[in-house]
Amino acid sequence: MMRFLIADGPTNTISTCEEGGGNRHVLITDGMTPNWTPDRRIIFVALRGTPQIWIMDENGSNQWQLANLPWSGVEGGPIMPQLAWNGTLVFQKQMASGSEIHAMHWDGSNERVLVHSDQHSSPVRVVVAP
Repeated sequence: MMRFLIADGPTNTISTCEEGGGNRHVLITDGMTPNWTPDRRIIFVALRGTPQIWIMDENGSNQWQLANLPWSGVEGGPIMPQLAWNGTLVFQKQMASGSEIHAMHWDGSNERVLVHSDQHSSPVRVVVAP
């Protein structure tokens, strides 16, 4: 049966459920913007101190932080992470000057800006092709 990810913004809860909402299972209560990885793990932003990108098994076990990204407390926190088949991690950062799409290796190395949109243009969002 197909499983779905649910992100509840007001409570920062990430859950899974089956079609129709049944068999709901709360995985964590300190995360946001989850996505499935190609190997059925879950990549998400954890709110544990500074916002950072974490990954966990689909049942919520084996959680680990992928990188230690700088955050000023106002801007630069990662959101909407996705992991490609080749191990490239792609995510969005909200900056005072606009929105940026960043990429890096899954181990946190080689971070680079792929796209920058200024504060007057539409926000950018990344979707990694399967």
